[in-house]
Amino acid sequence: MFIALFTQAFRYAAEPFFFQQHKREDSNILYGKVTTYYTIVSAFGFLAVALTLPWLQEFFLRKPDYKAGYNVTILILLANILLGLYYNLSVWYKLQDRTQYGMFISLA
Repeated sequence: MFIALFTQAFRYAAEPFFFQQHKREDSNILYGKVTTYYTIVSAFGFLAVALTLPWLQEFFLRKPDYKAGYNVTILILLANILLGLYYNLSVWYKLQDRTQYGMFISLA
């Protein structure tokens, strides 16, 4: 849940920021830095949750039936990080008013 909340907050904050910074000459460098920082912060969040997951599992999930979903949790964390990267990298076609590419990417 922590990674999903971080990704959603990033999405709501990043798109208006990208549209605001679109006119700058060094906007591509700025977008690259934002992508790098998002990846670093979400990777640390991923590691923090993944490394404390066994302890949290023993603390919160006392029934053995719930512990079967332990392995899926790691995949969901990684999927949320990749979704955030998709939000970050998909802003280019919105800024250039080529939203038809978004349709093709979504279909793929």
